[in-house]
Formats: sequence, structure tokens, C-alpha cells
Amino acid sequence: MKHILTIAVAVVLLSLSACSSAPQSADSDWRALYDQIQYANTVGEYDRAVSVAEQALELAESDHRLGRTYVVRSLETLATVHDFGRRYSEAEPLLKRSLAIQEEAHGPDHPDLVGSLNYLAVIYSHQGRFAEAELLMKRCLAIWENARPPNHLRVAGSLICLAWLYETHGEYAQAEPLLKRSLAIQEEAHGPDHPDVVRSLNNLAVIYSHQGRYAEAKALCERSLTIVKEAHAADPSVGILGLGDLARQLADQGRYAEAESLLERTLAIVKGAHDDDCFFVVMNLCNLARRYAEQDRHVEEESLLVRTLATLEEAHGPDHPDAAEVLAFLAMLRSNQGRYAEAEQLYKRSLAIYEKPPGSDHQSVTIGLIRLAELYTTQGRYEEAEPLYRRSLAIWEEAHGPDSWGVAVSLSSLAWFYVEQGEYADAEPLYNRALAIWEKAYGPDDSKVAWGLEGLARVYSATDRIEEAEVLEARAEAIRAENQ
Repeated sequence: MKHILTIAVAVVLLSLSACSSAPQSADSDWRALYDQIQYANTVGEYDRAVSVAEQALELAESDHRLGRTYVVRSLETLATVHDFGRRYSEAEPLLKRSLAIQEEAHGPDHPDLVGSLNYLAVIYSHQGRFAEAELLMKRCLAIWENARPPNHLRVAGSLICLAWLYETHGEYAQAEPLLKRSLAIQEEAHGPDHPDVVRSLNNLAVIYSHQGRYAEAKALCERSLTIVKEAHAADPSVGILGLGDLARQLADQGRYAEAESLLERTLAIVKGAHDDDCFFVVMNLCNLARRYAEQDRHVEEESLLVRTLATLEEAHGPDHPDAAEVLAFLAMLRSNQGRYAEAEQLYKRSLAIYEKPPGSDHQSVTIGLIRLAELYTTQGRYEEAEPLYRRSLAIWEEAHGPDSWGVAVSLSSLAWFYVEQGEYADAEPLYNRALAIWEKAYGPDDSKVAWGLEGLARVYSATDRIEEAEVLEARAEAIRAENQ
């Protein structure tokens, strides 16, 4: 489960500003590697991110011009990469080493220790080691309270981190006073309309929602929306993430009308602003439509998608990338209704938008190709479907190499295509290759691995390898249970 307070933790953890005392050439070399790490993480190339992060650490340790601070940041960065890959046992010793370096240099209570302490706490939390994580985050808070006045913004940040820990473990009553205190500090420091105040209002609203205190959550949400609309109309991103998370909380509790209203009001604010903000809200609306679909509430699903599409087309025209995503969701609805001709036209329109230069996006193009290919497969139009699957695979391989996560998605989709036709010998090596990519990139217990295991189990079952299929199915079931 994802939580919006994670954002606050990430802000505290890694700061490049501390790495500024080295000569410019050495600093530039290190930062160039850091930028490569960020890009590799963004596109899901875990192995490359690890390799470059190790190079950054080697550079920091070998170049005497860089010094201790760069070694510490390199250790933290490599630990971050392993965290993204859910390799917590590899991240932990890196952070402990970083912490030991700083304790030797500064003693046990210096503010420079806070980054490593916080991030080690996050690693412990991910492993279910709540008590150890709590001790570290309380130590961080104590460091800042001793080093700064009680109303300092650093104290507020540490309070948010500790509240995040309590929220992720369902300790909402303990999170609430921390967030209230943090909010008070931010309002005193920044005034009532600052972006940090908006984020804290949203964080606290999520806590209230968890506790079933919907009226209080709604009041905070209304205040947050008002601030965003009146004080940050040119940059509404300050409140978008939190409002989206609150909408998901409402949907989880079956309060769909409130979630829908919140997201549509948010879209009305951001539709003329940054594309990233608009896309975030649109995806939340589409996911809410999917919730309706799962409950066979197709009238509400269709109404929500049609209204969202109309809002986007009014704001950006008919060929905007965000409209393409809504078109794809509408196409899924039409396909599920058996209205294949309409679904095909919607998928084609969506794909055409993604393929249109100069903003063509290869990731969206490949997904659009797979969606259209799956529609053709469902109709038995295999000769039209296969070239689309293969084109998707070729685009991913050319853009990111043979071992990226997108290649695995395309491989598994092509494997499913062969399974649908009973061509199990063609499907099996594709599933095996996809599984190898996912296990290497994300570890053996990721939900994507479960997806691949289930596909391969289907091949084994169809080819009378029942015992092997049962082993894979049991492993997939265990992974899904762990990831719930």
C-alpha cells in the first residue's frame, strides 16, 4: 500500500545540497552519475541503476577531492536503489555504514545523521520491523528538537516522518497529534496558504478518513481545495497528490460519490495547469471508473469517463495525451460490453494520439499497441494482432535494451496471445524470459513475478505437466498473499 506521507520522508532523506564543497569537476562527475541513476530508476532499469550507483560510490571513495559527504550520499543513493528493487537486506548494511561514518565524524546526536537514520527506519518499516523503525525515527526527532527550536521546520519534517511510520502500521491515533503539531509549525512559519500547509492538511485528512471521521476529513479537504484554487491556481500541484490519495481512501471505504466529486473538483482546478498534475487526476478518475466496473456499475463508469473526456477535450482539445488515456478506458468498457467495433475505433484514436509527434511517448505507444492487439485476439483476429504485439516488443527492446520491465510486459502479452491459440511451445520461452527479467529487476516476491508464474502455470497445465503447474500456482498465490 502507498501512503502520501512517504513523500515527506523522501524529501528528508536524500539532499544533494550537502554535496557542494568539492571542486566543480569532481562534483560534476558525481552528479552526472546521480542523474543516470535517477533516469534508470524512472524507466525501471534496476540493474543499470545499481551499476551506476556502485560507480558513484567507487568515485566518491577513490577521488580524494570529494570527501566523506559524497561517500555518505553515495551509500544512501545505492541503498535507495536497492529499496526501489525491494532488496532490503542489501540496503540495510549500506545505511549502517553511512551512519557509522557520520557518527565517527560528528558524534551520535548531530543533525547530519538524520538522513541515514530516517532511511534506515524506512527500510526496517518495509521489513515489518516496526519497533526498530520507531526507535530510529524518535531518535531523529530528538536530534532536531535538541539542535533547533521546538517550532523549527526541521522539527516539523521529523514529525511528519514519524507520523508516516504510524500511518503505515495503522497507528492512526499516534499519527494525529504529530501531524497537528507539524501543521501548527508550518502555519506559524509560512502562513496559512503555503504549499507545505496544504500537504499537511491533506495528510491529516487521510488520517481522519482512516478513522472514519469523514466530516473532519471533508472540512480539511475543503480548506485544502480553497487554498489551492485561490492561492496556487498557477501551480496547483501543491495539493494534488494528497487529494488523490484521499479520494482513493474514500473509494476504498465505498464512498464513491464523495471520491468522484473530490476528483472532478480537483480536475476543474488543474485542467488548465501543468500536464503532469492533470494526468495524475485523470488517472485517479480512470481508476475510480475501474472500481465501478469491478462492481458491474457500468452506468456510473461510463458517465464518469464521458464527463472526464469532455472536460479534457474542452481544456486541451481532442488530441491531448490525457484524453488518450480516457479513450482507452472507454474502449475497455465497450470491449467488455461486446461492442468491439466501437472499442476498436476508440483504441485506434487513443493510439494515434500517442504516436503523434513531437510528443510521442514510446511507453504509451507500446501499451496502446498491446491493448489493440488484445482486442483483436479476443475476436480471433490473430493475423492482425500478432504484428502489434511484435511491434510493441521491438519498440521496448530498441528503447531500453532486452532486459527492461517493458520488454517483460510485451513478452508476457505475446505469450498470452500464443496460449489463446493453443501454441504452447511458442508461449513457454516467452513467459520464461519475462519471468527472468522480472525476478532480476524486482526480486522473486514481486507481484509481476506472480503474473508471470500464473501464465507459465497455464502452459504447464495445458501440456499435462500438472505437478509443475501446481508448484508455480502455489508460489504465485504466496506472492499475492504477501503483497496484499
